[in-house]
Amino acid sequence: MRIKSLGAGVVLSLTLLIAAALPAQADLDANSRLLVTFKEASAVARVIERFGGQRVGPNGWAGKADATVMRGLARVTSVAPDGIMRAAAVPNDPCVNTCDGKSEWYLPTVGAPSAWDRTRGDGVTIAILDSGIDTGHPDLAPKIDGSVDMTDVHDGIGIHGTEVAGVAGAATNNAQGVASLGWNARLLSVKVLDQNGEGFTSWVINGIFEAVNRGAKVINLSLASTEYEQPLQDAINNAYNKGVLVVAAAGNNDGQGGTSTSPKYPAAMNHVLSVAATMQNDTVAAFSRRGATVDMAAPGNGLVTTGAGGTYVLASGTSLAAPVVSAAAALVIAQGLETSPDAVTAQLVRTGQPLNDGVGGVIRRLNVGFATETAAPYSLGFGGGNSVAVGNVDPAPGEEIVTAAGPGGGPHVRVFSAAMDPMGSGFQAYSASFRGGVDVTVGDVLPDVPGDEIVTGAGAGGGPHVRVFLGNGLPAPGKAGDGFFAYGAAFTGGVTVAVGDVRPDVAGDEIITGAASNGGPHVRIFSAVGAPLDNGGFFAFDPGFGGGVQVAVGNFDGNNGMEIAVAAGPGGGPHVKLFHADGSALSGGFFAYAPNFGGGVDIAAAQVDVNFDEIITVPRTGGGPHLRSFHPSGDAIGGGVFAFDASITTGLTVAAGEAQIVVGTRGGPTLARALPISAVT
Repeated sequence: MRIKSLGAGVVLSLTLLIAAALPAQADLDANSRLLVTFKEASAVARVIERFGGQRVGPNGWAGKADATVMRGLARVTSVAPDGIMRAAAVPNDPCVNTCDGKSEWYLPTVGAPSAWDRTRGDGVTIAILDSGIDTGHPDLAPKIDGSVDMTDVHDGIGIHGTEVAGVAGAATNNAQGVASLGWNARLLSVKVLDQNGEGFTSWVINGIFEAVNRGAKVINLSLASTEYEQPLQDAINNAYNKGVLVVAAAGNNDGQGGTSTSPKYPAAMNHVLSVAATMQNDTVAAFSRRGATVDMAAPGNGLVTTGAGGTYVLASGTSLAAPVVSAAAALVIAQGLETSPDAVTAQLVRTGQPLNDGVGGVIRRLNVGFATETAAPYSLGFGGGNSVAVGNVDPAPGEEIVTAAGPGGGPHVRVFSAAMDPMGSGFQAYSASFRGGVDVTVGDVLPDVPGDEIVTGAGAGGGPHVRVFLGNGLPAPGKAGDGFFAYGAAFTGGVTVAVGDVRPDVAGDEIITGAASNGGPHVRIFSAVGAPLDNGGFFAFDPGFGGGVQVAVGNFDGNNGMEIAVAAGPGGGPHVKLFHADGSALSGGFFAYAPNFGGGVDIAAAQVDVNFDEIITVPRTGGGPHLRSFHPSGDAIGGGVFAFDASITTGLTVAAGEAQIVVGTRGGPTLARALPISAVT
């Protein structure tokens, strides 16, 4: 065996000189710096022994050599120029030691204060692959977990990397200098550019491998080239496969060629989150690349950050926008809900603020406040899910979020601020021993009482009991607080509830109920005190269907008053229909998902992109967490988004307000998440 092994090695050393059929490249001379890849890692050591140079990743080599000679080596898979990467920055205006109050304008713009209430990036390391970081800077020194130089010039620290690092992870809440979005996120300095902000692709490739090996969860690449190089894509693929998110600057229009929409690399490569830069007025910066190869945008103009020699400077460029997103990714990862590169990217993009990208498209500007706006309303071990609602139940202006525990928990209702901050401990809507779950909605059913009221419906196992509560959790005065039975007292399949002005001739909003499982798809309308307003109601689907019916209310035709939207529960197709209050159909309905999906649909109504309401849908049980929106005609508004990671397949509940959509899980983990209305456009 040892002889065979040695023989194979001898054959390899001899066959390195046998010609390989690789295409010639006219732009390579006899002394070009090359990036060469081989089929086996063992070949690289022999090439280094003969030609010098350095290993790049497991199977690559970089150094100066004659391209014709290198193409003639066996086991070679590619020969290309070792391209130049350049820092993606715009020249700085100094702002030493102190800046005016507008200098950190971008933090409130991206929702940092509310995000910091929920997550501060603990346990996440961001690798800054750049010109190095000034490890002696007082605002950076406490945050740096390591420093490594992957170049072969070893010329010391450049300014660019220090600026990028300050945006991503400067020490925060330390009574000096600047705050960073990353707050407690750690930094790893990986030098891949020289002091002037230039470096070879091979240095970047080795830097990516090094960052992955050292445990970084996010890699920031504030650098760009106009050339695509497959070995760089291979290094990025390796990071992606090991669960590391790569964030890159989209690039600047800096005279290196191309239009504002032409791609730069690595930003335009697969498995890279590409970031454009925005201005203080929330427009895409004139200097920034944009278009089909750019995933999202973040502030990148006039950001105050750490500078050379312990100073602070104002800096601009997509180089500065990228670390804003890298820091946001660290905050999301630290929450533990989205951790894979795809899941983190999806959460950051879908929660962004839509902007005109200036070339006929839409780009989403980072809003990490929304990206982290997720709460576990009940104990982390509770897996029964929750119902959600949105409305103004507090005397102060603005909407609040209301949750109700699903089956298996007590009938616990809680109120949260729009930022998902808890407002008290909540209340029990029914007997504390009831474990059937609660459906919840919000509306102005008592017009003489300020604000909206909370309306609950008992889940399966209890009577079809509907109750009304004030925003402070106290039962509404009189009969409304006592509640009423929406169906016969013997029916124990549960009741779903919605609120809206479906009878303009009656003061206040009405309560609309739907029979849940095993009750027939029976829809009814009541006043707050339980007075029927519907002549017995109507059946939304075939009376023999026992999967239950979900209800929502909205102005779907633009006329006076509101209409009722219904969706079939589990066991039926994902059928959504619209009705007038008298039970006459407004439309024949549509399927929100594939016709063979039998998990049921939950629905809400919100004004998405026209002057009347649209229908918001989620799968009620099973299926991916697919949030969609439709015009009343049934025409889809885009393809929708996943409200949570694709691994959550226990079903969802949904509610909508004036500015946000709230989605709750119906099984473990029990979560409630707020998303901007724009997420479904």
